[in-house]
Amino acid sequence: YFESPVLGIWPVAFTVSHGAATTLSVPAQDHTVTEQIEGKGIHIVTDNRVAVYAVDYSPFTVDGEAVLPTPRLGTSYVLQGYTSSTAPSQFTVFATQDNTTVIMTTSNGTAISVAGVSTNSFPPGATWSRVLNKGQTYMVSSRGTTSVSKSTITADKPIGVITHTACTNYGGCAACDLLMAEMLPTNLWGTRYITAQAQARSGAGDDLEINSGGTATSYFLNGVNFTLPAYGDRVHAMGPNANAVITSDNPVQVTQYSKGTSCD
Repeated sequence: YFESPVLGIWPVAFTVSHGAATTLSVPAQDHTVTEQIEGKGIHIVTDNRVAVYAVDYSPFTVDGEAVLPTPRLGTSYVLQGYTSSTAPSQFTVFATQDNTTVIMTTSNGTAISVAGVSTNSFPPGATWSRVLNKGQTYMVSSRGTTSVSKSTITADKPIGVITHTACTNYGGCAACDLLMAEMLPTNLWGTRYITAQAQARSGAGDDLEINSGGTATSYFLNGVNFTLPAYGDRVHAMGPNANAVITSDNPVQVTQYSKGTSCD
C-alpha cells in the first residue's frame, strides 16, 4: 500500500506483477514551501521486494530518479546539486521516525520565496536544526544561482535527502528539465565507480561531479590523479565519452549529468 495523509492519500492497496510496473499517481498540488515543515512524505510498503522510481511527466520532457528503500537511509549526507540562471538549487529532507532532529549546514546561503519574491535567509556556512516527525518534509533553496553542493546534513535518526532543481537547461541547450537525485548517505559511499556514456555523442557529452566527505581525498579518473580537500567538489566535463573508472583512497560520491541532445 501507499499513503500520504496530508496529500489526501489514505492507505491505498496496489499490486505489482512480476516483470511489470505499476504507476501510482501523486496529486498535482504536491508543492513544497521553502523552509517550512510540511507533511508531504509518501510512504510505500510492500510484502515483497520492489524497485521504486519517482517520475515527473511533462510535455516534451520526462525526468526521474531511483528511490532508496528505507533500510538504506542514513544519518549523514554531503550534497551534490546543480544550479542555473532559471531555477534555484534545492534540497528536501524527509523523516522516517518521529522526533528526528535534523542539523543542516549550508554551503552558499539560502533564500525563501514568498509570492514570487526571493529574500535571503541563512548566510553561507550557517548551521541550523529542525525537528521532523515521520512523513514530514523540509525544503531549502540555495541563494541566487549558487548550488547546494557541499552542504552537509546530519540527523539522530535515519532520514532521506533529495536534491533537485526545476525547469532548468543543463548545458544551456536542453528542455525544461527537472533534475533530481536522492543522495546516498555517506556510509554507502564507495572508493570505486564505473560510469558509462548515456548515448553516442559528437561533442557535448556528460559531466561527472565528484565530492569528498570529511577527509581530504585523492582519486584517479581514467588514470589521471586529482585531489579534493575535506568536503571538496569538482565537476569533470567528459566531452563525447563519459566512460570512466574512478578510484579513490577515501569514499567519494559521484553524480553524472547528461546534456540535452540539442547541445551537439
